[in-house]
Amino acid sequence: DQMAYSNDGIVNWIGGFGQVEYTNDALSAFVQGSVSNQGFQRIDYMLFTPAEQESEKVDLVGFNVKGGANYNINENHNIFVNAGYYERQPFFGAVFLNNRNDINPNLTNEKIFSTEVGYGFRSTFLDLNVNLYRTSWDDIYKRISYRDAAASKTYFANVLGINEIHQG
Repeated sequence: DQMAYSNDGIVNWIGGFGQVEYTNDALSAFVQGSVSNQGFQRIDYMLFTPAEQESEKVDLVGFNVKGGANYNINENHNIFVNAGYYERQPFFGAVFLNNRNDINPNLTNEKIFSTEVGYGFRSTFLDLNVNLYRTSWDDIYKRISYRDAAASKTYFANVLGINEIHQG
C-alpha cells in the first residue's frame, strides 16, 4: 500500500582516480586526483501520471586533488604537510526538492578545502604525534524538519549554502 509517497531515486556513478608517489630515505610525497560524474533521476509513482513520472536527468561532475609530503629529519623526528581541494556532488535529496521531481535551481557541489601539518617523535620509550588541521566546507545542503504534534503536521525547510569550519 502507498500511503505518503512512492518513488525511486536513481543515481548512476562513474569515476577515475590517479596517484603519483615519491619516496627516498628522508622524503616521501604524493599527489593524487580523481574525477567523477553522478547522474540523478527521480521517478515518482504517486504524484504524477505515468507520462510525467520521470524527472529530467541531472548530471554533476565532482573532483578532488590532494598532495602531501613527509620529511624524516632523523630517525626520531619527522614533519609532514597535506592539502586537498574537493568538489563533492550533493546527496540525492539536495538535487530534487520537496520530495517531488522539482530540480533544485541553486544546485551546486559542496566545496571542501583541507590542510594539515604535523610533527612526529619516535623513541624507544615514547611515540608522540602533534597535528594541526583546518577544513572549510562550503555550500552544504540540509533538509530540516519540524513535527508539530498538536497539528499532526510536519514542516520542512531546505537550507542551502551552509558553511562549516573544522579545526584543531
